[in-house]
Amino acid sequence: MPANNLTATMTMEGDFQPRHSVQATDGAITQCSGTVSITKATAAALTIANPVAGRRDPLGGDDGQELTILSETAAAHTLSNAGGAGFNDGGTATDLATFGGAKGDNLVLLARNGRWWVKSRVNITLS
Repeated sequence: MPANNLTATMTMEGDFQPRHSVQATDGAITQCSGTVSITKATAAALTIANPVAGRRDPLGGDDGQELTILSETAAAHTLSNAGGAGFNDGGTATDLATFGGAKGDNLVLLARNGRWWVKSRVNITLS
């Protein structure tokens, strides 16, 4: 046995199982992590509220959660955060994400301090 027998403890916050859902109609996206696949054949009008500020455990916040929204159809979907702070905390200047109309268009968001921060976007316009 080694002279320096070290023990490490790892703490995991929240549920780390990826969540996947399908959005086939207009409406609200309510999950804060995982992937949402948009399958509506025509342009979907979607909304998303601000995430809850704070750590997931024990405070029940959404900080650190990552959400991918992926279009599986060739349509110019829209995702509105008009009821919130706008993407990247930009208010009305960035509260609407418009998909370019190609399969594979996607938006990756990070929840932090009650705001949605854009990590990456493919063929998405913020306005």
